[in-house]
Amino acid sequence: MKTVSNFSKGLSKINWSVMMVLALALSLNACADKKESTKSEPAESSTFASSDLSPLAPDPALDWAKASAAGMSWEIPAAWTVGPEMPMRAGTYFASASDGDSEPAECRVNFFGAGQGGEVDDNILRWARQMEVEGEEGKSPTPIVRRMDVGGVPVAVIELSGVYLSKTRPMAKEFTRKTGFKMFAAIATAAEGTVFFKMTGPLKTMEANRESFRQMIGSIVSGS
Repeated sequence: MKTVSNFSKGLSKINWSVMMVLALALSLNACADKKESTKSEPAESSTFASSDLSPLAPDPALDWAKASAAGMSWEIPAAWTVGPEMPMRAGTYFASASDGDSEPAECRVNFFGAGQGGEVDDNILRWARQMEVEGEEGKSPTPIVRRMDVGGVPVAVIELSGVYLSKTRPMAKEFTRKTGFKMFAAIATAAEGTVFFKMTGPLKTMEANRESFRQMIGSIVSGS
């Protein structure tokens, strides 16, 4: 009986050791999973790396024309063509197509009136749904977003790349898929309402106008 008792005690010690090893392994796995989960979660886009849309103050010597809406003003890049007046738009601008691109880039500036236009984040998601990841139909790209104060106006700047789902009219169901496109956008919460800047076009043309877009946003000033 003593031998059996000693054997039982030994077995208990082994079982306890096995349980401790298993518990340690589970704990390590949990830590690893947590670490991996943290890595996989997209970080808040507070800064830019190679993709920079941070506002850039225009050179005063450029003497750009000014536009205004909702109690704020901005400057229009001189190289852009100003389009005709349209309902609910504070401006429409076109940047000439770069060599190899089939069409120019278009920048629409919308002001729908005080208290109109929806929340900033809702509009960012709406714009993201207007594009698809290249080769992954139906999947929206993750927008690059940066928020800051420009000239006394809170501004969110957004960048998206991929396939642009182009519509001839805002509420139209039909759209054309345009591959190799980019979107630069900004939402300015001005004193009298929200102003939306949305520029879309082929990649090469958009990159050629990155600095001009940054300068336009950087020229925003509260008061008109």
